[in-house]
Amino acid sequence: MSCRFCKSKKAINILDLGKIPLSNNFIKKNQISHTKKYDLKIFICSKCLLVQTKDVINKNIIFNKNYLYHSSFSKSWLEHSKNLTLNLIKEFNLNKSTQVLEIASNDGYLLNFFKKKKIPCIGIEPSASVAKIAKKKGIKTYINFFNKKFADKLIKKRITPKIIIAINVLAHTPNLNDFVRGIKVLIQKKEICVVEFPHLLNLAKKLQFDTIYHEHFSYFSLHTIIKIFKKNGMSVFYCRELPTHGGSLRIYIKTRANHDRKIDKNVNKILSKEKKVGINRISFYKNFNKEINKIKKINKNKIEILSKNKKLVGYGAAAKSTIFCNTLELNTNHIKFIVDKNKFKINRFIPGCNIPILDVKNIKKFKPDYILIFPWNLKNEIINQLKFTRKWGAKFLICNPTLRVLN
Repeated sequence: MSCRFCKSKKAINILDLGKIPLSNNFIKKNQISHTKKYDLKIFICSKCLLVQTKDVINKNIIFNKNYLYHSSFSKSWLEHSKNLTLNLIKEFNLNKSTQVLEIASNDGYLLNFFKKKKIPCIGIEPSASVAKIAKKKGIKTYINFFNKKFADKLIKKRITPKIIIAINVLAHTPNLNDFVRGIKVLIQKKEICVVEFPHLLNLAKKLQFDTIYHEHFSYFSLHTIIKIFKKNGMSVFYCRELPTHGGSLRIYIKTRANHDRKIDKNVNKILSKEKKVGINRISFYKNFNKEINKIKKINKNKIEILSKNKKLVGYGAAAKSTIFCNTLELNTNHIKFIVDKNKFKINRFIPGCNIPILDVKNIKKFKPDYILIFPWNLKNEIINQLKFTRKWGAKFLICNPTLRVLN
């Protein structure tokens, strides 16, 4: 396995989570007996320091027509997207004569906010199931993987967006350089690309093992992101820390020929923060596997104790739930079921551990003692949604990185 950025074959293994099913491949009952599992191992390139999965699962297997992740089901994520939209409109003077393009536009959750402001927008989404929903909203959407070849086609079609948006997609990209070169094609002059991604700093410091899955091919620090874009003729001129997804970064990208945009001082500030913590040193990851195995054992013991005498259910059939339940080897003896608002997931099962996914209304019927919130990054939204459970004294749990009861 060579590094997907610099192609070096000098790598150091830092984590082995064993064989795990694809995290968003929520299965039907007739698929239980033949759920596929794949090695989930992480290494760091000793040359460029990019943290990445060792094995690459074919992207067509992961992001197919049955892909079930829909961004529109989280109110807090929609609010985040709306605020980003309003900020970009104001900051870059977007109007009816400017165009916005989003890479990995999912079900049109973000572009819909631009559409409401009558700003022309286009989406690119490889998963037909969610792209179809975006099209129903009236958002022009290409069902395609993004790369340089596809970016060239867009230019030939005279599609020249002023702003390109790529939110939580860079980590899902197996051919990193080809993807980034595609961005370079679209920002030839004064155009800007807005990128958001989970920050490796938080994963590494807080041991967020349930955010590691096959769909995330790479895990980025600002240090490595700057290298990646620099190699492909672009530079990062703006960076902000975000609370989303357990801690993310938002960066703005320009071509190096664009001298109108000066480097914001926050870029160096965050680079210094990373350097101080040490995530750009190989030695930082020396005990990474050992530490994660330790917290996995702690969490398994806590759940074993809780589930013996109390009724425990989960909330949120998210990718985190697949990783958490499989790495801890949980089943319906521990968690009776998991509820979700996404109607497309109802009556399916968490792959590998076969815990059923039910409608949220089942919480009222079952009256659990504990509700484990798998998407812990959305805990406030979920607790507010489930405030009716106070009637029988249900308690909420999160695991980040160890299991705890929320007050």
